[in-house]
Amino acid sequence: MPEELFESDINLQGNQLKNVIVDLVDTDPVTPVAGRFWYNQTTGRLKYCDQNGIKTIPFQGLDSAIGMILFGGGGVIQTGVQADIIVPFNCQIKEVNLIADQQGDIVVDVEKSNLVNYPGGFNSITASAVPTISNALKFIDNTLTGWSVNLLKDDILRLNVLSCSAITRVLVSLKTIKT
Repeated sequence: MPEELFESDINLQGNQLKNVIVDLVDTDPVTPVAGRFWYNQTTGRLKYCDQNGIKTIPFQGLDSAIGMILFGGGGVIQTGVQADIIVPFNCQIKEVNLIADQQGDIVVDVEKSNLVNYPGGFNSITASAVPTISNALKFIDNTLTGWSVNLLKDDILRLNVLSCSAITRVLVSLKTIKT
């Protein structure tokens, strides 16, 4: 479809503007014009310029989760490192949940490193509030006292089982909000 240029303002009078492609760029424009919108493919951010300069449209309210299932292979989950996962986006942890297949006990530390330091550099992000199921099926914590809750894209999370009895499968879910 050929481009059509408009030399004057377009008033949609409350109607929707559909099938619009925002300008895709790898770097922000050096001298953007007020009113311009663009999507920075490098940072993954939608931005615009107003009379005060460049603004980023926040991703507030875009909840997500990072989850992993630990499986004991037919037996009780063994202690030690059980899983690693790469964080797919910048985010802040808001809640941690453990959901077990049966009543029991499990303590799972969440550790963090990054691609530069991998396979080393892991440190606990849970402080003394390590996720723990105690003679139950589930654990929920949305206060996260002492946690390092900010994660960056390409951080690596590691689940380290400190102790376990009776539980043969557990879901570890970190509820997040994208930042």
